[in-house]
Amino acid sequence: MRDLAREWKRMGLLVEDRMEKVDAVLENTRRVTEGTAQTMHFINHNVLQRTAGIFAFLPAIKMGWNLVKKIKGGHR
Repeated sequence: MRDLAREWKRMGLLVEDRMEKVDAVLENTRRVTEGTAQTMHFINHNVLQRTAGIFAFLPAIKMGWNLVKKIKGGHR
């Protein structure tokens, strides 16, 4: 019985140690996920939404540039 009790205690300590490592990994994963979510929110809110109007004009600017190049005499 004593041997079984010692083995049970040793197994309990091993499981506890590994669970602490799992907790650390989960905490780091949570931090990375939160940071990524904040970054994506910043990009979406501050960059993409504010520049959407400018992006809408890009095809018109390209067409105008191609027209200027055509008027000036072709590709250089």
